[in-house]
Amino acid sequence: MSNTQGYPSAHVGNPTIALNSLLDFQTWYENQFSKFMSFTMDGSGGRGTYDFIQNGNKELEGFAPINMHTSELEPGGDYIVVPRLQRLLGQYRIGDQRLAGFEQAHNVMWTQLYVEQVRAAVEIYTGKGSKQKNKRLLDHMIPKKKEDLAYLMAAYVEYHGIQSAFFRGNSKNILDSSDYSISQVSHPNFYYGTASGPTRVSIAALPGTAGYETAVAAANDTYSGAADERIDQDFLLGLKDAAHEHRIPKIITKDGNEFWALVIHPEIGNQIRRLTDFREYQSRAEMMGKANPVFSGALGAYEGFVFYEHANLYALDKLTPGSAYDATTNPLVYGVDDPLNNRDSRTNKLGVLLGANAINGAKPMGVDFDEEVEDYNNRKGLGAAMVCGFSRADYYADANSNVKGALGDFVENDSSLVFLNNSAA
Repeated sequence: MSNTQGYPSAHVGNPTIALNSLLDFQTWYENQFSKFMSFTMDGSGGRGTYDFIQNGNKELEGFAPINMHTSELEPGGDYIVVPRLQRLLGQYRIGDQRLAGFEQAHNVMWTQLYVEQVRAAVEIYTGKGSKQKNKRLLDHMIPKKKEDLAYLMAAYVEYHGIQSAFFRGNSKNILDSSDYSISQVSHPNFYYGTASGPTRVSIAALPGTAGYETAVAAANDTYSGAADERIDQDFLLGLKDAAHEHRIPKIITKDGNEFWALVIHPEIGNQIRRLTDFREYQSRAEMMGKANPVFSGALGAYEGFVFYEHANLYALDKLTPGSAYDATTNPLVYGVDDPLNNRDSRTNKLGVLLGANAINGAKPMGVDFDEEVEDYNNRKGLGAAMVCGFSRADYYADANSNVKGALGDFVENDSSLVFLNNSAA
Protein backbone atom coordinates (compact mmCIF):
# COMPACT_ATOMS: atom_id res chain seq x y z
CA MET A 1 0.00 0.00 0.00
CA SER A 2 1.07 3.60 -0.32
CA ASN A 3 2.88 5.45 2.42
CA THR A 4 1.58 8.49 4.32
CA GLN A 5 2.19 10.89 1.45
CA GLY A 6 0.56 8.71 -1.16
CA TYR A 7 3.85 7.98 -2.91
CA PRO A 8 4.31 4.47 -4.26
CA SER A 9 5.72 1.99 -1.79
CA ALA A 10 8.33 -0.59 -2.72
CA HIS A 11 5.83 -3.33 -1.88
CA VAL A 12 2.51 -2.88 -3.64
CA GLY A 13 0.27 -5.91 -4.01
CA ASN A 14 -2.87 -4.28 -5.38
CA PRO A 15 -2.48 -2.76 -8.89
CA THR A 16 -5.37 -0.34 -8.28
CA ILE A 17 -3.69 1.02 -5.16
CA ALA A 18 -0.40 1.24 -7.05
CA LEU A 19 -2.02 3.26 -9.85
CA ASN A 20 -3.76 5.58 -7.41
CA SER A 21 -0.49 6.16 -5.55
CA LEU A 22 1.33 7.03 -8.76
CA LEU A 23 -1.46 9.40 -9.79
CA ASP A 24 -1.39 11.08 -6.41
CA PHE A 25 2.35 11.59 -6.87
CA GLN A 26 1.63 13.03 -10.33
CA THR A 27 -0.90 15.46 -8.86
CA TRP A 28 1.68 17.06 -6.60
CA TYR A 29 4.69 16.95 -8.90
CA GLU A 30 3.28 17.79 -12.34
CA ASN A 31 3.34 21.54 -11.91
CA GLN A 32 5.91 24.22 -12.52
CA PHE A 33 6.35 25.01 -8.83
CA SER A 34 7.08 21.43 -7.76
CA LYS A 35 10.85 21.97 -7.89
CA PHE A 36 10.37 24.40 -4.99
CA MET A 37 8.32 22.05 -2.80
CA SER A 38 9.44 20.18 0.27
CA PHE A 39 7.39 17.94 2.54
CA THR A 40 7.35 17.63 6.31
CA MET A 41 5.44 15.01 8.24
CA ASP A 42 4.59 16.80 11.45
CA GLY A 43 4.91 20.52 10.85
CA SER A 44 7.61 20.77 13.52
CA GLY A 45 10.53 23.12 13.51
CA GLY A 46 9.55 26.62 12.53
CA ARG A 47 11.19 29.10 10.22
CA GLY A 48 13.89 27.45 8.13
CA THR A 49 14.06 24.24 10.14
CA TYR A 50 11.49 22.00 8.50
CA ASP A 51 12.45 18.35 8.37
CA PHE A 52 12.65 16.73 4.95
CA ILE A 53 11.39 13.19 4.56
CA GLN A 54 11.67 10.51 1.90
CA ASN A 55 10.29 11.69 -1.45
CA GLY A 56 10.61 15.29 -0.38
CA ASN A 57 12.79 17.68 -2.35
CA LYS A 58 16.30 16.48 -1.57
CA GLU A 59 17.89 19.28 -3.60
CA LEU A 60 17.03 21.98 -1.06
CA GLU A 61 18.65 22.14 2.35
CA GLY A 62 15.82 23.16 4.66
CA PHE A 63 15.10 26.46 2.96
CA ALA A 64 12.47 25.57 0.38
CA PRO A 65 10.01 28.23 -0.83
CA ILE A 66 6.95 25.96 -0.55
CA ASN A 67 6.63 23.83 2.57
CA MET A 68 4.01 21.08 2.34
CA HIS A 69 2.70 19.78 5.65
CA THR A 70 1.28 16.27 5.62
CA SER A 71 0.19 16.25 9.25
CA GLU A 72 -3.20 14.98 10.26
CA LEU A 73 -5.91 17.56 10.84
CA GLU A 74 -6.43 18.91 14.33
CA PRO A 75 -9.22 16.99 16.11
CA GLY A 76 -12.56 18.59 15.31
CA GLY A 77 -11.04 21.15 12.95
CA ASP A 78 -10.38 21.70 9.26
CA TYR A 79 -6.84 22.99 9.69
CA ILE A 80 -3.25 22.08 10.46
CA VAL A 81 -1.39 24.03 13.13
CA VAL A 82 2.03 25.35 12.06
CA PRO A 83 4.41 27.05 14.55
CA ARG A 84 5.80 30.48 13.67
CA LEU A 85 8.86 31.85 15.45
CA GLN A 86 9.49 35.57 15.83
CA ARG A 87 12.85 37.07 14.91
CA LEU A 88 15.07 38.35 17.71
CA LEU A 89 15.49 42.10 17.63
CA GLY A 90 19.21 42.35 18.45
CA GLN A 91 19.02 43.86 21.93
CA TYR A 92 22.48 43.58 23.47
CA ARG A 93 24.17 44.28 26.78
CA ILE A 94 27.83 45.31 26.76
CA GLY A 95 30.61 44.33 29.14
CA ASP A 96 29.40 43.83 32.70
CA GLN A 97 26.01 45.44 32.15
CA ARG A 98 23.31 43.43 33.86
CA LEU A 99 21.65 40.98 31.45
CA ALA A 100 18.96 39.64 33.78
CA GLY A 101 15.79 41.59 33.25
CA PHE A 102 16.72 42.53 29.69
CA GLU A 103 15.73 39.25 28.00
CA GLN A 104 13.85 39.42 24.73
CA ALA A 105 10.34 38.01 24.91
CA HIS A 106 10.10 35.21 22.37
CA ASN A 107 6.56 34.24 21.52
CA VAL A 108 5.78 31.07 19.62
CA MET A 109 2.77 31.89 17.47
CA TRP A 110 0.66 29.45 15.53
CA THR A 111 -0.79 29.61 12.07
CA GLN A 112 -4.00 27.75 11.40
CA LEU A 113 -3.42 26.45 7.89
CA TYR A 114 -6.92 25.81 6.61
CA VAL A 115 -7.91 23.07 4.19
CA GLU A 116 -10.95 22.40 2.05
CA GLN A 117 -12.06 19.62 -0.28
CA VAL A 118 -11.59 19.98 -4.04
CA ARG A 119 -13.57 17.63 -6.29
CA ALA A 120 -13.92 16.89 -10.00
CA ALA A 121 -15.68 14.15 -11.95
CA VAL A 122 -16.16 12.76 -15.44
CA GLU A 123 -19.02 10.67 -16.82
CA ILE A 124 -18.18 7.96 -19.36
CA TYR A 125 -20.94 6.40 -21.43
CA THR A 126 -21.46 4.83 -24.85
CA GLY A 127 -24.20 5.63 -27.35
CA LYS A 128 -22.56 8.60 -29.01
CA GLY A 129 -21.09 8.50 -32.49
CA SER A 130 -21.00 4.82 -33.45
CA LYS A 131 -23.91 3.96 -31.11
CA GLN A 132 -21.92 1.04 -29.78
CA LYS A 133 -22.88 -0.23 -26.32
CA ASN A 134 -19.64 -1.76 -25.16
CA LYS A 135 -19.18 -2.38 -21.45
CA ARG A 136 -15.57 -3.42 -21.95
CA LEU A 137 -14.86 -0.03 -23.49
CA LEU A 138 -16.21 1.66 -20.38
CA ASP A 139 -14.03 -0.51 -18.15
CA HIS A 140 -11.00 0.27 -20.30
CA MET A 141 -11.59 4.02 -20.09
CA ILE A 142 -11.67 4.26 -16.28
CA PRO A 143 -7.84 4.08 -15.77
CA LYS A 144 -7.36 6.58 -18.61
CA LYS A 145 -9.79 9.01 -17.02
CA LYS A 146 -7.99 8.63 -13.69
CA GLU A 147 -4.89 9.98 -15.38
CA ASP A 148 -6.88 12.90 -16.80
CA LEU A 149 -8.40 13.69 -13.42
CA ALA A 150 -4.96 13.56 -11.77
CA TYR A 151 -3.76 16.08 -14.35
CA LEU A 152 -6.80 18.23 -13.62
CA MET A 153 -6.00 18.14 -9.90
CA ALA A 154 -2.36 19.00 -10.63
CA ALA A 155 -3.53 22.06 -12.57
CA TYR A 156 -5.62 23.12 -9.58
CA VAL A 157 -2.68 22.75 -7.19
CA GLU A 158 -0.42 24.81 -9.43
CA TYR A 159 -2.84 27.56 -10.51
CA HIS A 160 -5.61 27.92 -7.93
CA GLY A 161 -3.48 26.62 -5.06
CA ILE A 162 0.08 27.93 -5.15
CA GLN A 163 -0.38 30.94 -7.43
CA SER A 164 -3.53 32.06 -5.65
CA ALA A 165 -1.68 31.90 -2.33
CA PHE A 166 1.14 34.08 -3.66
CA PHE A 167 -1.06 36.77 -5.12
CA ARG A 168 -4.30 36.52 -3.08
CA GLY A 169 -3.10 35.26 0.29
CA ASN A 170 -4.83 31.85 0.25
CA SER A 171 -5.73 29.16 -2.25
CA LYS A 172 -8.98 29.53 -4.16
CA ASN A 173 -10.73 26.67 -2.34
CA ILE A 174 -10.17 28.47 0.97
CA LEU A 175 -11.27 31.88 -0.32
CA ASP A 176 -14.38 30.42 -1.97
CA SER A 177 -15.38 28.09 0.85
CA SER A 178 -18.65 28.87 2.62
CA ASP A 179 -17.15 27.39 5.81
CA TYR A 180 -14.68 30.26 6.25
CA SER A 181 -14.81 34.05 6.09
CA ILE A 182 -11.38 34.65 4.58
CA SER A 183 -10.99 37.49 2.12
CA GLN A 184 -8.55 38.10 -0.71
CA VAL A 185 -5.48 39.95 0.59
CA SER A 186 -3.09 41.40 -1.99
CA HIS A 187 0.59 40.88 -1.29
CA PRO A 188 2.01 43.28 1.34
CA ASN A 189 5.16 43.71 -0.78
CA PHE A 190 3.55 44.72 -4.09
CA TYR A 191 5.76 46.53 -6.63
CA TYR A 192 5.15 47.98 -10.07
CA GLY A 193 7.42 49.40 -12.74
CA THR A 194 8.23 53.10 -13.01
CA ALA A 195 10.85 55.04 -14.97
CA SER A 196 13.15 54.94 -11.92
CA GLY A 197 12.68 51.23 -11.21
CA PRO A 198 10.27 49.19 -9.09
CA THR A 199 8.00 51.22 -6.79
CA ARG A 200 6.17 49.74 -3.84
CA VAL A 201 2.44 50.25 -3.55
CA SER A 202 1.82 52.74 -0.77
CA ILE A 203 1.26 51.20 2.64
CA ALA A 204 -0.29 54.37 4.07
CA ALA A 205 -3.37 52.18 4.17
CA LEU A 206 -1.93 49.16 5.95
CA PRO A 207 -1.61 45.90 3.99
CA GLY A 208 -4.50 43.62 4.79
CA THR A 209 -7.03 46.45 4.98
CA ALA A 210 -9.67 47.45 2.45
CA GLY A 211 -7.77 50.69 1.85
CA TYR A 212 -4.68 48.76 0.77
CA GLU A 213 -6.70 46.83 -1.83
CA THR A 214 -7.80 50.21 -3.19
CA ALA A 215 -4.15 51.29 -3.36
CA VAL A 216 -3.20 48.16 -5.34
CA ALA A 217 -6.06 48.86 -7.76
CA ALA A 218 -4.85 52.46 -8.15
CA ALA A 219 -1.31 51.24 -8.90
CA ASN A 220 -2.68 48.89 -11.53
CA ASP A 221 -4.55 51.82 -13.12
CA THR A 222 -1.49 54.10 -12.92
CA TYR A 223 0.93 51.63 -14.45
CA SER A 224 1.03 52.28 -18.18
CA GLY A 225 3.58 49.68 -19.26
CA ALA A 226 5.68 52.31 -21.03
CA ALA A 227 9.07 51.17 -22.29
CA ASP A 228 10.97 52.88 -19.48
CA GLU A 229 8.69 51.23 -16.87
CA ARG A 230 9.33 47.66 -17.94
CA ILE A 231 12.04 45.26 -16.82
CA ASP A 232 15.61 46.48 -17.29
CA GLN A 233 18.81 46.40 -15.28
CA ASP A 234 17.59 49.17 -12.95
CA PHE A 235 14.36 47.29 -12.31
CA LEU A 236 16.19 44.08 -11.41
CA LEU A 237 18.65 45.88 -9.17
CA GLY A 238 15.70 47.61 -7.52
CA LEU A 239 14.08 44.24 -6.85
CA LYS A 240 17.34 43.07 -5.31
CA ASP A 241 17.35 46.10 -3.01
CA ALA A 242 13.72 45.39 -2.09
CA ALA A 243 14.53 41.75 -1.29
CA HIS A 244 17.25 42.92 1.10
CA GLU A 245 14.98 45.57 2.59
CA HIS A 246 12.30 42.99 3.37
CA ARG A 247 14.97 40.56 4.63
CA ILE A 248 13.75 37.84 2.27
CA PRO A 249 15.94 34.77 2.94
CA LYS A 250 17.49 33.09 -0.05
CA ILE A 251 16.75 29.56 -1.18
CA ILE A 252 19.65 27.24 -0.39
CA THR A 253 20.42 24.10 -2.38
CA LYS A 254 22.14 20.99 -1.06
CA ASP A 255 25.33 21.96 -2.94
CA GLY A 256 25.48 25.37 -1.27
CA ASN A 257 24.00 27.69 -3.90
CA GLU A 258 21.96 30.59 -2.54
CA PHE A 259 19.53 32.48 -4.73
CA TRP A 260 16.12 34.07 -5.05
CA ALA A 261 13.82 32.55 -7.64
CA LEU A 262 12.17 35.03 -9.98
CA VAL A 263 9.13 33.53 -11.73
CA ILE A 264 8.06 35.52 -14.78
CA HIS A 265 5.85 35.26 -17.85
CA PRO A 266 7.76 34.25 -21.04
CA GLU A 267 6.96 37.61 -22.64
CA ILE A 268 8.72 39.28 -19.70
CA GLY A 269 11.50 36.72 -20.13
CA ASN A 270 11.99 37.99 -23.69
CA GLN A 271 12.59 41.47 -22.31
CA ILE A 272 15.25 40.11 -19.97
CA ARG A 273 16.96 38.23 -22.81
CA ARG A 274 17.45 41.57 -24.62
CA LEU A 275 19.30 43.15 -21.72
CA THR A 276 22.96 43.66 -22.58
CA ASP A 277 24.18 43.08 -19.03
CA PHE A 278 22.16 39.88 -18.77
CA ARG A 279 23.56 38.49 -22.03
CA GLU A 280 27.12 39.33 -21.01
CA TYR A 281 26.61 37.76 -17.59
CA GLN A 282 25.39 34.50 -19.18
CA SER A 283 28.33 34.41 -21.57
CA ARG A 284 30.84 34.76 -18.71
CA ALA A 285 29.31 32.46 -16.12
CA GLU A 286 27.63 29.09 -16.26
CA MET A 287 24.39 28.47 -14.37
CA MET A 288 25.31 27.92 -10.76
CA GLY A 289 25.03 24.27 -9.83
CA LYS A 290 24.04 23.38 -13.36
CA ALA A 291 23.81 19.68 -12.45
CA ASN A 292 21.26 20.43 -9.73
CA PRO A 293 17.75 19.67 -11.05
CA VAL A 294 16.41 22.70 -9.18
CA PHE A 295 17.89 24.79 -12.01
CA SER A 296 16.48 22.68 -14.85
CA GLY A 297 14.58 24.81 -17.33
CA ALA A 298 15.81 28.09 -15.84
CA LEU A 299 16.26 31.05 -18.17
CA GLY A 300 19.50 32.11 -16.50
CA ALA A 301 21.05 33.71 -13.44
CA TYR A 302 21.75 37.36 -12.76
CA GLU A 303 22.48 39.44 -9.64
CA GLY A 304 21.45 36.73 -7.19
CA PHE A 305 18.29 35.77 -9.12
CA VAL A 306 17.56 32.60 -11.04
CA PHE A 307 14.81 33.21 -13.61
CA TYR A 308 12.03 30.72 -14.33
CA GLU A 309 9.42 31.27 -17.05
CA HIS A 310 5.79 30.32 -16.52
CA ALA A 311 3.43 30.52 -19.50
CA ASN A 312 0.26 30.64 -17.40
CA LEU A 313 1.27 33.08 -14.71
CA TYR A 314 -1.40 35.35 -13.26
CA ALA A 315 -2.19 38.72 -14.80
CA LEU A 316 -4.14 41.48 -13.05
CA ASP A 317 -6.91 43.95 -13.76
CA LYS A 318 -10.30 44.92 -12.43
CA LEU A 319 -13.40 42.90 -13.26
CA THR A 320 -14.41 45.70 -15.65
CA PRO A 321 -11.17 47.30 -16.89
CA GLY A 322 -11.32 51.05 -17.27
CA SER A 323 -14.07 51.49 -14.70
CA ALA A 324 -13.58 52.72 -11.16
CA TYR A 325 -12.50 50.17 -8.58
CA ASP A 326 -15.15 48.95 -6.18
CA ALA A 327 -14.47 46.12 -3.75
CA THR A 328 -17.93 44.65 -4.34
CA THR A 329 -19.00 45.47 -7.89
CA ASN A 330 -15.64 45.93 -9.64
CA PRO A 331 -12.95 44.12 -7.61
CA LEU A 332 -9.40 43.22 -8.51
CA VAL A 333 -9.30 39.97 -10.48
CA TYR A 334 -6.15 37.87 -10.26
CA GLY A 335 -5.84 35.22 -12.97
CA VAL A 336 -8.74 33.43 -14.66
CA ASP A 337 -11.24 30.87 -13.40
CA ASP A 338 -10.54 28.22 -16.05
CA PRO A 339 -6.82 28.30 -16.90
CA LEU A 340 -6.83 25.04 -18.89
CA ASN A 341 -9.21 26.54 -21.47
CA ASN A 342 -8.45 30.26 -21.18
CA ARG A 343 -5.04 31.85 -21.21
CA ASP A 344 -4.79 35.09 -19.29
CA SER A 345 -4.16 37.47 -22.20
CA ARG A 346 -4.16 40.72 -20.20
CA THR A 347 -0.92 42.66 -20.67
CA ASN A 348 -0.31 43.61 -17.03
CA LYS A 349 1.53 40.46 -16.00
CA LEU A 350 2.47 39.57 -12.46
CA GLY A 351 5.78 38.11 -11.36
CA VAL A 352 6.90 36.72 -8.03
CA LEU A 353 10.19 36.73 -6.16
CA LEU A 354 10.41 33.60 -4.01
CA GLY A 355 12.54 33.33 -0.94
CA ALA A 356 12.68 30.55 1.61
CA ASN A 357 9.44 29.51 3.33
CA ALA A 358 7.20 31.71 1.18
CA ILE A 359 4.16 29.41 1.06
CA ASN A 360 2.72 26.92 3.52
CA GLY A 361 0.70 24.09 2.02
CA ALA A 362 -1.38 21.44 3.74
CA LYS A 363 -1.88 17.96 2.30
CA PRO A 364 -3.49 15.81 5.00
CA MET A 365 -4.60 13.19 2.47
CA GLY A 366 -3.85 12.20 -1.10
CA VAL A 367 -6.12 12.17 -4.13
CA ASP A 368 -9.00 9.73 -3.72
CA PHE A 369 -10.88 8.18 -6.65
CA ASP A 370 -14.46 6.84 -6.59
CA GLU A 371 -16.56 5.23 -9.33
CA GLU A 372 -20.25 5.81 -9.92
CA VAL A 373 -22.35 3.31 -11.92
CA GLU A 374 -25.76 4.09 -13.42
CA ASP A 375 -28.38 2.35 -15.54
CA TYR A 376 -27.09 -1.20 -15.14
CA ASN A 377 -23.51 -0.36 -16.09
CA ASN A 378 -24.56 1.57 -19.20
CA ARG A 379 -23.04 4.69 -17.72
CA LYS A 380 -20.00 4.98 -15.50
CA GLY A 381 -18.63 7.99 -13.73
CA LEU A 382 -15.34 8.63 -12.04
CA GLY A 383 -14.72 11.23 -9.37
CA ALA A 384 -11.56 12.54 -7.74
CA ALA A 385 -11.25 14.42 -4.48
CA MET A 386 -8.39 15.88 -2.50
CA VAL A 387 -8.14 17.90 0.69
CA CYS A 388 -5.59 20.69 0.62
CA GLY A 389 -4.93 24.32 1.39
CA PHE A 390 -2.24 26.90 0.65
CA SER A 391 -1.44 30.09 2.51
CA ARG A 392 1.11 32.85 1.95
CA ALA A 393 3.55 33.13 4.86
CA ASP A 394 2.21 36.45 6.13
CA TYR A 395 2.56 37.71 9.67
CA TYR A 396 -0.33 39.51 11.31
CA ALA A 397 -0.18 42.28 13.88
CA ASP A 398 -2.70 40.65 16.22
CA ALA A 399 -1.46 38.36 18.96
CA ASN A 400 -2.83 35.22 17.36
CA SER A 401 -0.82 35.58 14.15
CA ASN A 402 -2.49 34.36 10.97
CA VAL A 403 -5.60 32.84 12.57
CA LYS A 404 -8.10 33.86 9.94
CA GLY A 405 -6.43 36.25 7.53
CA ALA A 406 -9.57 38.39 7.30
CA LEU A 407 -9.30 42.02 6.22
CA GLY A 408 -8.61 44.31 9.14
CA ASP A 409 -5.36 42.85 10.47
CA PHE A 410 -2.06 44.51 9.60
CA VAL A 411 -0.14 42.12 7.37
CA GLU A 412 3.62 41.82 6.94
CA ASN A 413 5.66 39.45 4.82
CA ASP A 414 9.40 38.73 4.78
CA SER A 415 9.60 35.73 2.47
CA SER A 416 8.43 36.91 -0.97
CA LEU A 417 7.34 39.89 -3.05
CA VAL A 418 5.28 40.31 -6.22
CA PHE A 419 5.61 42.83 -9.01
CA LEU A 420 3.55 44.14 -11.89
CA ASN A 421 5.13 44.43 -15.31
CA ASN A 422 3.89 44.64 -18.87
CA SER A 423 4.21 42.06 -21.62
CA ALA A 424 4.35 44.58 -24.45
CA ALA A 425 7.37 44.09 -26.69
